[in-house]
Amino acid sequence: MGNDLGGLAKDIANRWLNLVLVLEDREALPIEDAFRRVVAIHNADIVAFDRLAATLPSFAGDDENVRRWVQAVRYNVHGFTLWEATAQRYQEYKAIVVGTALVAPVTYVSGAEARAVDSVLIQPSTDLAA
Repeated sequence: MGNDLGGLAKDIANRWLNLVLVLEDREALPIEDAFRRVVAIHNADIVAFDRLAATLPSFAGDDENVRRWVQAVRYNVHGFTLWEATAQRYQEYKAIVVGTALVAPVTYVSGAEARAVDSVLIQPSTDLAA
């Protein structure tokens, strides 16, 4: 989903498939609302992953390996999120709606707010003028 958020403007310019555009069309939403919906889905998935990771059962002697693997998956998600938010390929185009850029800056959330393993959430921002 981060790819669809970060690459929205490029996908529009190239007429490529994008989840934001699909929601805009299928749900008859303004593009800003479709963008926010994809951000919300992404964030809910991150929170759900962290909740599940925090409640894994014991794996008879492999607990440490499982814990490291789950953390590696989490780092992978974190890394892709950061990359999608900053990669040059996503910076070439900007989606501007009524003078406001549709961007999803990366926000790091930890502790009780994350409810489990530290979370990287993509938060919608509507305060960036073009």
